[in-house]
Amino acid sequence: MEIHYKVTTWVSIKFPDGVTKEEIIERLEKGEMPLEIGNQFDCEYENMTETEEYVTLEENDGQATIEVMEETEKGWLETIWDNSFKSELKRKENETKIDKN
Repeated sequence: MEIHYKVTTWVSIKFPDGVTKEEIIERLEKGEMPLEIGNQFDCEYENMTETEEYVTLEENDGQATIEVMEETEKGWLETIWDNSFKSELKRKENETKIDKN
């Protein structure tokens, strides 16, 4: 069993000598993604884990940010619980049904 949770974090891309700041900024302003630019220059990447921040349901448009995963008989992981707004509404609905009985 596993818990998966959603976070945001900063990534550092270290460019080799010879790549100018003007070139990088120009590409970013044209809409290129940092990863695309870094891959073109054989850069080093560092995931800055100290900047990790938990993503809330509100920031994720009500989609799950925490999932409990369980391995199936076929060896796949499947979600057996999540904290999405949709799942929370189902839980509240089930609680109401139980309370009425």
